[in-house]
Amino acid sequence: MARPQWKSTLSGMARLSRTLFGPASSFADVDGYVGTWVLNTGKSYFDPGPPIKSETLIVTDAGNGLLHVLDAENFGDGTSDHLEWSTMLNGKKNPVSGGSDVDSVTERLTKLSTYKAVFRKAGHRVTWETAHITSDGKTMHSFMHGKSPDGTPWKYHLVFERQR
Repeated sequence: MARPQWKSTLSGMARLSRTLFGPASSFADVDGYVGTWVLNTGKSYFDPGPPIKSETLIVTDAGNGLLHVLDAENFGDGTSDHLEWSTMLNGKKNPVSGGSDVDSVTERLTKLSTYKAVFRKAGHRVTWETAHITSDGKTMHSFMHGKSPDGTPWKYHLVFERQR
């Protein structure tokens, strides 16, 4: 059975949001976002299921306020995805590679611990997300919404834990 296209998009947005949030004193201080974030499936919510089997976000400091994001996920149907992009969290569109259901992301910080993202394919919005990092910088909550290719709405609450 093929993995629904919307699962990869949703998960990718959640990953980016999770890795980018953190206790940072300014936009230039990306250290609060950098690290490895692992999905806690037991604390996450998937409507409809099946749930994502595993997901890891790796965010690195690429210099000059630029973050590089790697998002690896494994789905309940045995398929997997690997997304990659760079961002300054400034509201500008950035290309996403490695995914068949997304080709760009626009992300911005609304507060130092809150992030919003829109993932698109061929210019059309496929997934949108709001994520928040807890004050201790150890947990990221990602609230994602979208519609599957057949028009069925979905929503996820993904809980990521920092592994630094």
